[in-house]
Amino acid sequence: MSGLLSRYRFVAIKSRKDTHPMIQNHFVDEPTGNSKTALLCGGLSQEMYQALAAIQTAAGCLKQEIHRSANEQMIQRTQWMLDHVHQGTLQLYRIAENLEDMLAAEQGTLLPQLEPVELVSQYEQLIELLRTACANQGIQLEWHCQVEEYPVFLNCDGGWADKILLNVVSNAVLASTSGQTVWVEVRCAKNSQRSDTLEIVVRDEGPGLPQEVQNHLYEVFVNRYQSSENCVSYGAGLGLYLAHYYCSQMGWEIEVKTGPQGTEVMIVACNCALDTGMEMPIFASGLLPLEHEIQNQRALAEISYWASRWKD
Repeated sequence: MSGLLSRYRFVAIKSRKDTHPMIQNHFVDEPTGNSKTALLCGGLSQEMYQALAAIQTAAGCLKQEIHRSANEQMIQRTQWMLDHVHQGTLQLYRIAENLEDMLAAEQGTLLPQLEPVELVSQYEQLIELLRTACANQGIQLEWHCQVEEYPVFLNCDGGWADKILLNVVSNAVLASTSGQTVWVEVRCAKNSQRSDTLEIVVRDEGPGLPQEVQNHLYEVFVNRYQSSENCVSYGAGLGLYLAHYYCSQMGWEIEVKTGPQGTEVMIVACNCALDTGMEMPIFASGLLPLEHEIQNQRALAEISYWASRWKD
């Protein structure tokens, strides 16, 4: 578990500087408004990372001691406990990473790590990782690929690409109930003459977004509420905000259509216009082992978040 979590942690820290000059600048003048929120979120994410690192280390040491005892019964009895610790830790890493990305986005320091990505295969693998968890709740997660000629390599941030689809699919799944279906379709863009432009459409059969949410789409901390009396929220309200930010930074587009019969989100993905000097690979290749493992951990973190919501 320790190795897997440390690699998932790599995603969160690979684009972060050792110091935060923008955070330090908040102390120069009296922080107000959004700067207070950013400062709070930055501090919370760092404290969460430190606490999670301690939990990760302790769980790893405990696992080693249990296996060293060579007591098979004890190993079986404690494995489910360690699995729950692992899932909870991944969920908290997910929250900390989102807070950190929000802070960097507000500061204008969150930039894509560009690389050639074979998006169709990457997304197909991601949906496959999520399908079983949906089925366990009676929700059918359907994948449809209408791209006849691929691989299609796009110059983009592979991690951001995963997080965009995860955020959109997560909203669709959590808006669905048993017996309903969430469709994910990828196709060549209808109104584009370029072969390297794709449309990813996610559609659900949920109740649609409330008007007050529609009025503030892509804004930070905008979410749905169970009731106005207790204000129990559906998540932190960062999903669409971050998905929109990732898209805008890579030259992608995202559009939301919603109504009583469900919500449809279309993502238009294309080559990032930034010149990186990289050449697109000639031969198709899947995710590298580390990238696949990181994608797997992201999916597990999202499933853990779903599980906590489905318990409510």
